[in-house]
Amino acid sequence: MRALQIDFAPRGVKRMLYSARPLTAAMALAGLLLCVCGLLTMPWLGQPATDGGAAETPMVVAKPLPTDGPKVAAQKVSVSAEQAEAINATIRRLNLPWSALLDAMEKATPASVALISLEPDAKRNVVKGVAETRTPEQMASYIGRLKQQPFFGHVVLTHHEAASDEVRPNAKGGEPIKPLRFEFEVQWREAAP
Repeated sequence: MRALQIDFAPRGVKRMLYSARPLTAAMALAGLLLCVCGLLTMPWLGQPATDGGAAETPMVVAKPLPTDGPKVAAQKVSVSAEQAEAINATIRRLNLPWSALLDAMEKATPASVALISLEPDAKRNVVKGVAETRTPEQMASYIGRLKQQPFFGHVVLTHHEAASDEVRPNAKGGEPIKPLRFEFEVQWREAAP
């Protein structure tokens, strides 16, 4: 059986120094000495040598290199309308305000609601979501909480149904629970307030 390495000491400098291998400690000490030597010699590196009669080093001036031929202008690339729309759509998708969007969703979502999916539509500034809850009251409360978020401008419940394919046991031992699945659309504002 292999020996177990159990260490209850709190993390810190003493623990690190105690558990360091000799080669690691020697390399760290050598690196520290090199740093100290470098710092001690720094003030003398920038000073010119004064040998009494020695002349100062001449200053070198960089001259531009000659070019061999005429300068060629950059070529203009034409982009079709379809390509421009595809590029703009990609840029819109990349510039989604994910941080603000997810923060607002997290603030509005209680423990009684399970978010299943979020699908953004960057062209319309809309997020389509699917969620589950136990009761219609919790669903309505969640839609109301989404409407109260300052980041969201327009919230619409688009579809709801009792998930007939799923039946979950009741934790209290009563009748099994059929979750209520619903879909909603949330339009976010361009600039968060």
